[in-house]
Amino acid sequence: MAYDDIIVWRTGMQGPDIRHFPMDAGAAFAKGEPVVLASTGEIQEALSTAPIADGLLGIAMGGPTGPGAITLNDPATNTAYADNAMIPVVIPTTSTLFATKNWTTDETTFDDVAPAVADIGQDAALAFITPSWGIDVGPDSATNTCRIVDMLNVRRESLNPRAGGTASTVSVGDTYWIIFQIVSHMGTSANAVVGQASPPIGET
Repeated sequence: MAYDDIIVWRTGMQGPDIRHFPMDAGAAFAKGEPVVLASTGEIQEALSTAPIADGLLGIAMGGPTGPGAITLNDPATNTAYADNAMIPVVIPTTSTLFATKNWTTDETTFDDVAPAVADIGQDAALAFITPSWGIDVGPDSATNTCRIVDMLNVRRESLNPRAGGTASTVSVGDTYWIIFQIVSHMGTSANAVVGQASPPIGET
């Protein structure tokens, strides 16, 4: 796992939909990692046997693992995280965009090839390649949960000429950002598919 693998990039005027859930005993996820709701009603990191299908709850905005895999204290108690510690989670909505630097087309290595402008608008999956989470447009994309909406270079300039971007390219080894929307998650119906906008949890 890696700290801030996925970040909130842009939201609506009211900000991201953040809700708090109790942490499952022994969970060791980090801020910026996908989490699911266990049968106990507590959250845990999504299984590393990604891709995630219907059960994604959202992206954790806190957790016991910090940068460099250090162990963090619960800010509510200033002691080690314990069972039922409350964790903020960003719930995917139609107005929330996420970003990651991790991109793969082979489900084996991130940055195996550089992303291209042609990939904007494509469906993708959230995928885990030890120790990080990112976006996969290769084998995992059969279980799509996301849609790529933009790509940015190291200066955070859009590569999408249709959106007024530079139409420049990035290469393997460059720093770049993949901007995406999570369109299939726990708040969508069981038959939700990528290509349809998904409402926030609690809305229809």
